[in-house]
Amino acid sequence: MLAILTTLLLIGAVATIALALGLPLRNESDRESSTRHPATRQSRTGSLPELASFEPILARNWRAPLNDAPAAANMPPESGTPSGSLTLAGTVGTSLALVRRADGTVEVKGVGESIDGAELVAIRPHEIELQSAAGERTILRKPVEPEQ
Repeated sequence: MLAILTTLLLIGAVATIALALGLPLRNESDRESSTRHPATRQSRTGSLPELASFEPILARNWRAPLNDAPAAANMPPESGTPSGSLTLAGTVGTSLALVRRADGTVEVKGVGESIDGAELVAIRPHEIELQSAAGERTILRKPVEPEQ
């Protein structure tokens, strides 16, 4: 059995070598045609648009919100934070909130975690909802960034 497998492998190796020698990957005509016709072409600098034509694109505010603001009719009114020293720096979807303290440090919090004695009960785009131990609900909204 081993002798048969060895013979088959030897025949396969000889056939592979014969094919490699008989079927070259490139011939002389291929080499000549590649030198006559380069794969890349030089572009003329006159065909490029002027830098000033990109000014409207560069001046546009690309960080505008992609959704409308949620309806305020079914939300509790906004009031002060439990400690009065928290601001919302941002949200990551509806799973994480970036909360900035008065000293400038930013903490990452998820739903169910505690912030200054209040529980984080909801995270929505650009706002979070906190509930104090007394059951009072507070909404923190991300401040509007000035246009540049």
